[in-house]
Amino acid sequence: MTRQEGPFGAPFHIGSIFAASPVAGATAVAAWLCVVPLLLPVLGGNATPHDVSRALQTGLMAFCGLAALPTVAAARLRWPVMFLLLAAAVTTLRADRLEMAWREAASYLGLIAVAVTVAVALAQPRLRRLLQWAVVAATGLYAVAVLTMALMAGVADAPLQHSELIFGYANRRHFNHVQTVAVLLCLLVATEASDRRLRRLAILAAICSLALLVLTFGRATVVAGLSGVLAASWAARSTRLLRLATACVVVGLVLHLAVFQLWPLTWGRVAAPSVDHAMNHLAGDQSRIALWAWAWSAWCEAPWFGIGPMHLAQRFNGIVAHPHNLLLQFAAEWGAVALALASILVAGFMYRLWLASRHKPAAAGGLALVVAVLVDGLFSGNAVMPVSQVWIAVAAGWAWQVQATGANRSAPARWADPAVWMGWLLALVLMSQPVALAVITARDWSGLPGSLEAARVRYPSEQNSPRFWSHGWF
Repeated sequence: MTRQEGPFGAPFHIGSIFAASPVAGATAVAAWLCVVPLLLPVLGGNATPHDVSRALQTGLMAFCGLAALPTVAAARLRWPVMFLLLAAAVTTLRADRLEMAWREAASYLGLIAVAVTVAVALAQPRLRRLLQWAVVAATGLYAVAVLTMALMAGVADAPLQHSELIFGYANRRHFNHVQTVAVLLCLLVATEASDRRLRRLAILAAICSLALLVLTFGRATVVAGLSGVLAASWAARSTRLLRLATACVVVGLVLHLAVFQLWPLTWGRVAAPSVDHAMNHLAGDQSRIALWAWAWSAWCEAPWFGIGPMHLAQRFNGIVAHPHNLLLQFAAEWGAVALALASILVAGFMYRLWLASRHKPAAAGGLALVVAVLVDGLFSGNAVMPVSQVWIAVAAGWAWQVQATGANRSAPARWADPAVWMGWLLALVLMSQPVALAVITARDWSGLPGSLEAARVRYPSEQNSPRFWSHGWF
């Protein structure tokens, strides 16, 4: 039986039991990345992209919960994880609306299941190639589709506005959240893949996506990506990733100018201006300061265990249902106890990535991913939107696997050992939550239009304020 260091900081077993789960889990994750959001306009019907992606996300998390079950069962939890689970349970049970708090907690457990599934799959060469191809295909195909639409619109009498080109997302910023992870994952694949063709396609996908980043100019994504690359280069004492990223940015800028500026001019059209390049957008805070104050005041009301998961969305502010700051959101909703324990785990994880970066280039890429996600989370809602949540979970599993110590031989688990049965009991409790969430989400789906309309009447606003569903106030 093979044993590796697992995402909970202890060995996990991949044996004959649930032997097909890594294959099934990796296939599900790969398919999800490629389908969402590329095919959402076809799959969604009259539903918003946010609602469709949320429904599909809960299905993926339930599937991964089952696939990750043996891995979680074999994990020996360290004390920060155990206390964090306890603090999360206390915070959830204390919440004013238990159902909504439970949904958020179950979503986090589902995302952990996705990360575990990815980490287990990456340990097997053929599944690693599958996920590498999926990341490159998901990033590249979407970018090529948008660029193709831009070329077609450039010759039309009424060219599309740039903001209209980003399809499959409720908001172009939700696409930027995905780019924070997707572009860096493509660069990581370009540095670690053994297939030369895959490496070249990964670079091409990153370039095409960066051309769209120039178009939409997601400021948090730019700062996050730069921070991640610089941190990885410093940790690895190498400029390889920095040089590759710089070259891709330069070529991406040239591609942007060619497609969105020069191409319309060749047909006698005037390039449509992008609102994302306007000075009031570049210099404005887009209500972030007001949102941060809103979250801070909620934290001050319940500093230790928070107001409850997702419960900022219970305090209507007329702007959006989350504060665009992961640190303040986690503090306000989960409390200082959970925040401190989560910070210990993340800091330890980053420290191990930092040490591994000296001799493993892939670990430097993993560090870049973690830093980028955290920096982006300080200014955006990347940890709230369903598509970016899945990409972040994939990044977490990827980063964990690249810093793992590798495989070694171990004796099979002794089923007479009470610790084995306790591990399976805890795993069943934890991994059953995303399964239950998927069932409830499917139940909600039939009556969702009426529920959302009732929410809009009760909490009127100029735009949808997504949290769980597209109008997230409750």
